[in-house]
Amino acid sequence: MMLYFIGGGSGSGKTAIMPVLQKILGSEIKVYDFDDIGVPEGVDKKWRQESTEKWLQQLLADGKDACLLGQIVLGEILACPSAKKLDGINFCLLDVSDFERIQRLKKRNTYGADQNMLNWSAWLRRYHQDPQWEQHVIKDDSWDDLDFSSWDQQTDWPNTVTTKTIDTTSLDIKKVAEQVAAWINDYCRSNKNCEDLGLPIFYQEYPQYFETPSNAYYTNEKNAVIEELLQTHSIKTVLDMTCGTGSQVFYLAKRGYKVIGSDFSPGLLKLARDKAKKQNIDLQFIDGDMRTLQVGQFDSVITIDNAIGHLIKNDFELTVRNIYANLNDNGFYIFDILNLDAMTDDVVKSDNERMTDKRITNDGTTIYNTRQSTIDRNSGQFTSENNFTIQSQEKETKVQNKCTLQIYNMDELRNILVRNGFEIIEQYKADAYTFNKTDSGYSIITIAKKKTSIRP
Repeated sequence: MMLYFIGGGSGSGKTAIMPVLQKILGSEIKVYDFDDIGVPEGVDKKWRQESTEKWLQQLLADGKDACLLGQIVLGEILACPSAKKLDGINFCLLDVSDFERIQRLKKRNTYGADQNMLNWSAWLRRYHQDPQWEQHVIKDDSWDDLDFSSWDQQTDWPNTVTTKTIDTTSLDIKKVAEQVAAWINDYCRSNKNCEDLGLPIFYQEYPQYFETPSNAYYTNEKNAVIEELLQTHSIKTVLDMTCGTGSQVFYLAKRGYKVIGSDFSPGLLKLARDKAKKQNIDLQFIDGDMRTLQVGQFDSVITIDNAIGHLIKNDFELTVRNIYANLNDNGFYIFDILNLDAMTDDVVKSDNERMTDKRITNDGTTIYNTRQSTIDRNSGQFTSENNFTIQSQEKETKVQNKCTLQIYNMDELRNILVRNGFEIIEQYKADAYTFNKTDSGYSIITIAKKKTSIRP
């Protein structure tokens, strides 16, 4: 269980971002408003501190990942009796310039647009950086059950605490929510207790072996299907957000499409650029993360070969929203992913057998692979453990790699896309290796159209 706390003075944007943040985070992390506990008349410091403890008790009892926004103070959380039961505390302070804060409060006709609020905000800003700063502000006349002794002499926050400050002065609500969500997801990926999905070993350490003649055969079949979809919807410009070594980019460029490729694997992009140079083809390949990359606006964005499966669910939501921003009005998002509903035990067994094989790379290297895959149907995570033996003229290398894909069923994909501003134009089962339509296929091909009347 991971808990995330978002604090800050009035006018910093805490309450305003709640619905947007919940939409971005999806169902995996519940977003709560501190004031939902009920705010009586004449509340004081003691009420806030006691209410903080009540919230901790509720969140611990729920036992689920959650985000709490409101009038919370990091030191008060640490001093609560229930703080000892937390694995760690992740605290983000939303801050804003004094002038902008007062402007926002006046615009909302909110009580507190005065010097006292500016003083409180200034104290939060400084205290967030230095726990020794004017501790009397929260200690004097505090709730009796608080215990500040465990941290009040430290010059920095404990190593079980992570802190973040986001300046919201020049940001709109959507941007603030996106930055908060990115902070949450970045922490999740870096935390040792949160299992990152991981990437196949060839993406990271052996990009030179990414392409093989056998892969190229299936790639051509897939590309023919992709081009047919593009033609059906009169698409001329394409952004491939997970281009790898450029399989789709080269294919589409040779057929007259204006296409740009991006990927976050430097090794794969180098191969793509080298190939373009060797073939004397003018193509643009961009280092970029599909969750945040802003290139322009295209008729279509594509992410092929289970690319979205390497994202945790929250990151996929961020990516969908970012794809929306990279599309022209009424543009199309086209992608594939394994179908959770179709991944029966027999399919998993068959996939293991098919991927336990020998391949010859373009430079003559032989790669033997033994694969064992399992699936967690509750979480939708498909995990493959591969044992590679790479034999070249110089040496033999043995590599073990564990890779997990987040997969979905059709309903899940539709729900995610619709709530982020898309409508589903077509969705069908396909052969995972050729993309051809078939009722026995265990991949999903989705064509979603950007709705301009409803912005995510």
